[in-house]
Amino acid sequence: MGYSAHAGSFNLDSTKTAGQTLAVTGVGFTPKVVFFFWGGSSATGDSVAGGNMQPGFGVMTGLTSRGMAGGSAVDAAASSTNRYFMISDQPIAINTAGTTSTDGKYDFSSFDADGFTLVVDDQISTDYRISYLALGGTDLTNVAVNAFALPTSTGNFNVTGVGFQPDAVVFMAAGSPTSLPGASTPQAMGFGFATSSSAQGTVSAYGTSGQATMVEKGYGYNGECFTIGQSGSTRVSFVSFGSDGFTLNRLEGTTANYVIAVSLKGGQYLVGDLTTRTDGNDISETVGFTPAGLLFLSANRALSTQDTVTAHNRASIGAATSTSNRACAAWSSEDAIADSETAYANYDSACYAFVKDDAIEALMDIKSIDSSGFTCVMDDTETNACWVTYLAIGPTTVAPTTISLSAAVAGTSGNALTLVKGTRTIALSKAATVSMGCVLTVIPDRIIALSQASTMALGGVFGVVVGAVAVDLSKASASISGLSFQIVPGTATLSLVNAELVILPRALVTPEKVTVLLLAAVLSLSAKSTQTQLWWFHKVIEDVVVVSSAYQAEVEVYTAHVSEVVVASQIEGKVVL
Repeated sequence: MGYSAHAGSFNLDSTKTAGQTLAVTGVGFTPKVVFFFWGGSSATGDSVAGGNMQPGFGVMTGLTSRGMAGGSAVDAAASSTNRYFMISDQPIAINTAGTTSTDGKYDFSSFDADGFTLVVDDQISTDYRISYLALGGTDLTNVAVNAFALPTSTGNFNVTGVGFQPDAVVFMAAGSPTSLPGASTPQAMGFGFATSSSAQGTVSAYGTSGQATMVEKGYGYNGECFTIGQSGSTRVSFVSFGSDGFTLNRLEGTTANYVIAVSLKGGQYLVGDLTTRTDGNDISETVGFTPAGLLFLSANRALSTQDTVTAHNRASIGAATSTSNRACAAWSSEDAIADSETAYANYDSACYAFVKDDAIEALMDIKSIDSSGFTCVMDDTETNACWVTYLAIGPTTVAPTTISLSAAVAGTSGNALTLVKGTRTIALSKAATVSMGCVLTVIPDRIIALSQASTMALGGVFGVVVGAVAVDLSKASASISGLSFQIVPGTATLSLVNAELVILPRALVTPEKVTVLLLAAVLSLSAKSTQTQLWWFHKVIEDVVVVSSAYQAEVEVYTAHVSEVVVASQIEGKVVL
């Protein structure tokens, strides 16, 4: 199953009373942890508006493991009315603007085969839009949510009781509560990620209360994992992971305020950062693996100078798992004005949003998820580029980049050569003889090259399974496979080009044995092949089969679906359905 991730959005239901449930489906797997984030919108799609902002960030892994940090600010107030709200017994709670109470709470009910179910603990008054990132799969082996109090002095301290050594940790907090639940003034929120002492990032947003001239600030920095409040308040950096948790360093602050930490183990993780753009050029990030999911945080400003907040209480939280599955929430409270001006946004078509003057200032979207990273693009360009920190989440891959048996007199694998996730190139080229005993198996791969050998004999089964981009048996004087040649979903190209003789004899096909032998997008047998025989490929030749320019080619397909077959006039070609 690897690592499963899905980003999406849904609306809370104001008609549901305490004890009733709300099911969220379409996730595609059973989650192990779900992160929630919101800005205060009640629209059912992309929206931005001026009005009371009620942002929040929450998480749940089960009935006894959840929490959230949020707050609110009243719009058009002559005196600023900002609040924070933080709890450890629900993943979603909307702070009623200008008060320390909530406008409803939703709790964990169950993780389901296609999503999750929430239960209403306190009826909501508005159908707020909630975005989420769900994570699961066999690679994600452990996850834990812990609430802990910061020490009252600076220096290193240990957070234990996690139950395992994490690979990544996500932090969230609001205000400065010394116990949970906690609610008061000001509207201070802080979030962060860490995967090592050299890979961490934090974002915080702050707004005072009771001010005739608004005091609204923000901060985003890549050398700390958690911050909250004004300059001189709380700053924490990540030190290391331990067998039962992690070690942090309190850089500043003396209040024993609470923080919620979400620890993840299994898979691959990297905290990085990017800069948004003032043009439409790509933003390409390399993380060393193919991300299954991404979490984004930004204070909607350039990278801060350490321990220096700057004007405006703004932030964006986003997630993405594909070019069609992403979401973000953002908010803004303007600094140094006479009456408060607050706004919020929720977007299902972007992973980053910048709200200013009750409108969208900028949007960033996912352009592609790549083999070793991801690419973003600005849907709405920035006036001034902003700093964004991200947590990249991916599957476990333990495999070499290149396996080469080339330039050998004989390249031989005995009974089996098995290459698994992540291999980029398998080269068995330029050998006088390349002999694969019984089985060659490649699982998600890029290129399998067995080219330029004098003789290539593939004994019982040559099997290339899910994800290979190219299989190259070209330029050999003889390419012979014994019982069957097997390629199944995901292979882009099977190339037998320029081989003097390519013989893939009749596959041994029985209902109990081989049911799918060829599913390459393009089968190329072109140019100078003196003889090509492809017999008894049971299912399926899909998309295009190209046998042009060969001297002789015979393609015989039984019980197959063939969407297009291209055969040049000088070729003897046959498709038997």
